[in-house]
Amino acid sequence: MARRDHSVDELDKKLKSKTTEPQFVDVLIAELIDLQLLNDERFVGFFVDNRLRQGLGPKRIALALKDKGIEAELISEQLNLKAGDWSSVLAKTWSKRFKQKPKDRKAYLQQARYLQYRGFSPDQINSFIREIDDEE
Repeated sequence: MARRDHSVDELDKKLKSKTTEPQFVDVLIAELIDLQLLNDERFVGFFVDNRLRQGLGPKRIALALKDKGIEAELISEQLNLKAGDWSSVLAKTWSKRFKQKPKDRKAYLQQARYLQYRGFSPDQINSFIREIDDEE
């Protein structure tokens, strides 16, 4: 637990898998929450910051957080708070992988698939590619 923050659900599952006394896990988790050592909001903040630095989009981040047992409301709140403008994250992610705008449909589809895999929506991708088309 010392290496990184954990979500409440994540730590609950991890500890219950390693013990024969699951009732003690609930008590321990409640105590950690009371002592502010376990906090889903803080966990989500760190997680989103980390994934933004990796160039991931909102869909991919939200899916990973959902898998870690985080409520949808907290996910959307933190995503809106941390990265109000996803176009800058998308541009940085695109420029790390691609050096020039797509020249034909095949190149466009390749770039769009890559950006979708990274967690960006088709609307965000189309808007971004239109922007780089307008610049040249």
